[in-house]
Amino acid sequence: MVRTYKYVGADDIQLKVAGFPVGTRIKSVRDLETWLAQTKQKSNNWGIIAATFVIDEEGYLRIADRHSEDERQNYVN
Repeated sequence: MVRTYKYVGADDIQLKVAGFPVGTRIKSVRDLETWLAQTKQKSNNWGIIAATFVIDEEGYLRIADRHSEDERQNYVN
């Protein structure tokens, strides 16, 4: 049984991003490679690429650019 959690952040942020995609579903290494290429992710000096992630209700990893929340907020403002 999958345990789900409610959003615990600020209401205004939740409302601003409602209706936006929750990230790209990653089922394989190939999916990750495709996401990295399509979003033009660049690693830092240590070779790290930071991303925002959640595990969806079906148990899959979903990732988005680390600053996607900021971008969505700027887009909606």
